[in-house]
Amino acid sequence: MANNQELKEIISNNVSNVISDLIDEEIESHRKKGLPFYEKDIINKMGISKSAFTHYKNGNDGKGKDAKPKMPDLVSLYKI
Repeated sequence: MANNQELKEIISNNVSNVISDLIDEEIESHRKKGLPFYEKDIINKMGISKSAFTHYKNGNDGKGKDAKPKMPDLVSLYKI
């Protein structure tokens, strides 16, 4: 059975993957419609910061590919 820390990491990984997928879908939606892709449009639509967008788009926090994903606070998660 997983301990609390392992459960937090599993949840954080899953949330980060879902948000990353949402960003990818939004980018693809722009491309299919022939619209230019602007990070600021998706950032505004999702209600997240540029650094959060970069984190989720790249799947890390800029500290290397092995960095642990961050978990958004509940307000940010609701906005997304």
